[in-house]
Amino acid sequence: KIQVMSDRGGYLNTSQFESDHKKISRGDIIGIHGIPGKSRRGELSLFPSSIRLLAPCLHMLPKGWVGLKDTETRFRQRYIDLIVNPNTRR
Repeated sequence: KIQVMSDRGGYLNTSQFESDHKKISRGDIIGIHGIPGKSRRGELSLFPSSIRLLAPCLHMLPKGWVGLKDTETRFRQRYIDLIVNPNTRR
Protein backbone atom coordinates (compact mmCIF):
# COMPACT_ATOMS: atom_id res chain seq x y z
CA LYS A 1 0.00 0.00 0.00
CA ILE A 2 0.98 3.58 -0.55
CA GLN A 3 -0.61 6.70 0.85
CA VAL A 4 -0.94 10.21 -0.51
CA MET A 5 -0.09 13.02 1.90
CA SER A 6 -1.47 16.15 0.29
CA ASP A 7 -1.33 19.60 1.83
CA ARG A 8 -1.76 23.10 0.48
CA GLY A 9 1.89 24.05 1.07
CA GLY A 10 3.34 21.44 -1.29
CA TYR A 11 0.85 22.10 -4.07
CA LEU A 12 1.88 24.08 -7.17
CA ASN A 13 -1.29 26.17 -7.38
CA THR A 14 -3.00 26.71 -4.02
CA SER A 15 -6.27 27.87 -5.61
CA GLN A 16 -6.46 24.62 -7.58
CA PHE A 17 -5.84 22.57 -4.41
CA GLU A 18 -9.43 22.89 -3.19
CA SER A 19 -11.05 22.26 -6.54
CA ASP A 20 -8.96 19.11 -7.06
CA HIS A 21 -9.76 17.75 -3.62
CA LYS A 22 -13.50 18.38 -3.93
CA LYS A 23 -13.60 16.09 -6.98
CA ILE A 24 -11.88 13.13 -5.28
CA SER A 25 -13.64 10.57 -3.11
CA ARG A 26 -12.81 7.14 -1.70
CA GLY A 27 -12.24 4.49 -4.37
CA ASP A 28 -11.38 6.89 -7.20
CA ILE A 29 -8.38 6.25 -9.43
CA ILE A 30 -6.13 9.31 -9.43
CA GLY A 31 -2.93 10.43 -11.13
CA ILE A 32 -0.30 12.18 -9.04
CA HIS A 33 2.75 14.31 -9.84
CA GLY A 34 5.00 14.72 -6.87
CA ILE A 35 7.83 13.22 -4.90
CA PRO A 36 7.99 9.93 -3.00
CA GLY A 37 8.99 9.92 0.63
CA LYS A 38 8.21 8.53 4.06
CA SER A 39 5.74 9.76 6.64
CA ARG A 40 6.62 10.36 10.29
CA ARG A 41 5.69 6.75 11.04
CA GLY A 42 7.97 5.50 8.25
CA GLU A 43 5.21 4.52 5.81
CA LEU A 44 5.82 4.89 2.08
CA SER A 45 4.04 8.05 0.91
CA LEU A 46 3.62 10.37 -2.05
CA PHE A 47 3.77 14.13 -1.55
CA PRO A 48 1.86 15.54 -4.55
CA SER A 49 2.38 18.82 -6.33
CA SER A 50 -0.71 18.16 -8.48
CA ILE A 51 -3.52 15.60 -8.52
CA ARG A 52 -5.76 14.59 -11.43
CA LEU A 53 -8.92 12.47 -11.32
CA LEU A 54 -8.49 9.66 -13.87
CA ALA A 55 -11.58 7.51 -13.18
CA PRO A 56 -14.32 8.14 -10.60
CA CYS A 57 -15.65 5.31 -8.45
CA LEU A 58 -19.26 4.77 -9.53
CA HIS A 59 -20.17 2.30 -6.76
CA MET A 60 -18.89 3.03 -3.27
CA LEU A 61 -16.66 0.39 -1.71
CA PRO A 62 -17.49 -1.05 1.71
CA LYS A 63 -15.82 0.68 4.64
CA GLY A 64 -12.33 -0.57 5.45
CA TRP A 65 -12.94 -1.36 9.13
CA VAL A 66 -16.24 -3.19 8.48
CA GLY A 67 -15.04 -5.18 5.49
CA LEU A 68 -17.14 -7.41 3.31
CA LYS A 69 -19.11 -9.83 5.51
CA ASP A 70 -21.60 -11.37 3.07
CA THR A 71 -19.99 -14.57 1.76
CA GLU A 72 -22.10 -14.64 -1.39
CA THR A 73 -20.97 -11.13 -2.34
CA ARG A 74 -17.38 -12.11 -1.59
CA PHE A 75 -17.55 -14.98 -4.08
CA ARG A 76 -19.66 -13.31 -6.78
CA GLN A 77 -17.80 -10.01 -6.73
CA ARG A 78 -14.27 -11.22 -6.11
CA TYR A 79 -12.69 -7.94 -7.21
CA ILE A 80 -14.37 -6.10 -4.31
CA ASP A 81 -13.16 -8.74 -1.88
CA LEU A 82 -9.59 -8.36 -3.14
CA ILE A 83 -9.72 -4.56 -2.79
CA VAL A 84 -11.30 -4.45 0.67
CA ASN A 85 -9.90 -7.48 2.53
CA PRO A 86 -6.10 -7.63 2.80
CA ASN A 87 -6.24 -11.27 4.03
CA THR A 88 -7.68 -12.52 0.72
CA ARG A 89 -4.68 -11.18 -1.21
CA ARG A 90 -2.29 -13.48 0.67
